[in-house]
Amino acid sequence: MQLWKMQMPLCSWKFISITLGIFFVCVTSSPALPESLTDIIRHRIDTLRTYKELTIGEAKIASTTMLALLYEKNQFNPFWTNSDKINALIKSIREIKADGLEPEDYHYSEIRGLQAFFEHNDPANNLNKADLDMLLTDALILLKYHLVFGKLDPEQLNPIWDFHPEINDQDPIVAVKELLASKDLFTSINKLKPQRSIYAKLKSALAHYLSIFAAGGWQSIFFEVSLKKGMHDDRVISLRQRLAVSGDLSTSNINDDHFDAHLEKAIFQFQKQHSLTPDGVVGRKTIAALNVPVTKRINQIRANLERARWSLHALKDRFVLVDIAGSEIFFYDRDNIIWKSRVQVGQPFGMTPVFRNNIRYLEFNPTWTIPPTILNETILPEIKKDPQYLAKHQINIFDQRERKLDPDSLDWNQYPEKRFPHILRQAPGPNNVLGLVKFMFPNAYMVYLNDTPVKNLFSTNNRTFSLGCIQVEKPFELAQLLLNDSNQRHQNEFKKIIASQKTQIVHLKDPVPILLLYWTVDVDNSGIVYFKEDIYNRDKAVIKGLKASLAPADKSSYDNK
Repeated sequence: MQLWKMQMPLCSWKFISITLGIFFVCVTSSPALPESLTDIIRHRIDTLRTYKELTIGEAKIASTTMLALLYEKNQFNPFWTNSDKINALIKSIREIKADGLEPEDYHYSEIRGLQAFFEHNDPANNLNKADLDMLLTDALILLKYHLVFGKLDPEQLNPIWDFHPEINDQDPIVAVKELLASKDLFTSINKLKPQRSIYAKLKSALAHYLSIFAAGGWQSIFFEVSLKKGMHDDRVISLRQRLAVSGDLSTSNINDDHFDAHLEKAIFQFQKQHSLTPDGVVGRKTIAALNVPVTKRINQIRANLERARWSLHALKDRFVLVDIAGSEIFFYDRDNIIWKSRVQVGQPFGMTPVFRNNIRYLEFNPTWTIPPTILNETILPEIKKDPQYLAKHQINIFDQRERKLDPDSLDWNQYPEKRFPHILRQAPGPNNVLGLVKFMFPNAYMVYLNDTPVKNLFSTNNRTFSLGCIQVEKPFELAQLLLNDSNQRHQNEFKKIIASQKTQIVHLKDPVPILLLYWTVDVDNSGIVYFKEDIYNRDKAVIKGLKASLAPADKSSYDNK
């Protein structure tokens, strides 16, 4: 380049300089026409389509596919021309914290900043208008998606930032446009939330603990010696103060150092609420529960609100809910619990999965076809140790054509090193692993509800004994409810079927939804909150996913505990 410049005649350089000068004067002296709002939105969508991302201020557009489709269908015209509708959405975002979600996930600060800018700069330019319009649309898409499906993918536990192909069998474009056209947007958004008492009670619990957090939370207490009724001790004052902060004890006599019957009663209740053996003594485990930070309790409730969003939409009046973490089963009718029973659930190495299905039929006097994993890990080693094991447990051997085989004809020493080619099946009867009845909702996990001959395990606090299926303490009461048998006319039929020891299938006229949920927080009808042991250590992943945000990290309103 330098060589080329040296070879240019001086007159040529002067001509070029004059020409460029005239060109730049013309450009700078002629003001460009301002782009229309529609043009700016179109250019933004082009950028989004090209680079697969778009940032407005500090906010990153999340619903990349959906946002582009919406504006394309709308000929790139703005959606937010009504100030009342804008304020309704902003109110919904501000109050979403009550549902355990973060306002900053919906661009709250950026939207409020632009709104304040408009209030002091009239008329606002089209660039700012495009910014606000696209942020509002993205926020609405996210709100709808998170309230209908949950913020996280329950199978992957990662934040989901865009729509599934359909929303309740409806085209998502149509679904969002209907929401945008709503006359009362705030009410319409609220109706997207699960309309079940379970969800409402969890929200009330969250509000209670958020108010404690706002007031500063509670102080940790440290005792080397257990406290119990009858004692006089300065540490009792600290205990009273701690319980008063969480609302578990009245503030009267808060400075009394006497561990009286009233305080003992409060400790009993606290222990019940935190999955502890209720003995009224403040020992190591009770102190540990008392010292769990309020932020952890808040996040625990948030995790369960998210689980509710995964599962509580579009339910029939009658449904069955299995609480895996609490080892209980409930029958709901018109949002009321009309029956419950204790259950046994999967051990930590055989976790009961979380999913939703429909109970379709009951099987009385069921047989048990032994799954390959149990066969290899449990049954085959037992057969090698005791040749009479199969006979003792009424287990028969069948080939792939269902022909019965003689166990003495097999060389058991080659298994499980070699794949076992036959089927082991336990005959019906009172000693069958599945008991006398099982409840079928065919699924890929091969999980179902069933009776069990081992009844004594229901009395334990930790009922994680099964290999994945759910054993029900009162199975025939459940059968009666599923068959909608209010006058118990089926009870005699049940007895006759059981006495026959022959397998019989009874189909339900109307399949009943069943939800297998991992529920670590529960709230009773009086508003008392129960925190359960996280037996599968699943809360941590849900909470981590809920904290993952498109907003800058310092805008999260909860700590990172």
